[in-house]
Amino acid sequence: MRGSWPATSGRLHRAAFETDSEGADAMKRVFTAWRSLDGSQISLVQGEGPPRYANGELQPDCEIKLWRIEVGSYEEAMAIRNRRLGYGPYVPQGEAAACPSCGSMYYPEHSGQCWNCDFEG
Repeated sequence: MRGSWPATSGRLHRAAFETDSEGADAMKRVFTAWRSLDGSQISLVQGEGPPRYANGELQPDCEIKLWRIEVGSYEEAMAIRNRRLGYGPYVPQGEAAACPSCGSMYYPEHSGQCWNCDFEG
């Protein structure tokens, strides 16, 4: 049915319209998407730079920057990524919970990043 939301997404829908106590924009984090030259791999990383291995070495298979986005959390970045790539809706791991710092909804079992403040659990 057009315009209806599945029962399980109601709290997520409500959380998307929350604002911080000052009424200002929520916390923003930068994510960039990168693609391999042959188009076989796409990586989403937090920050401006290309994907790197744990030792700091550049990953050789992601050379082309596709886009840069500023969002509140990794979960928001993945939702946008999935839409832009034509994938199904992104579903975060675990249940949403109230942020211990500001009370906004976040996913402590997944990224632990609150979209509204700088809390990262």
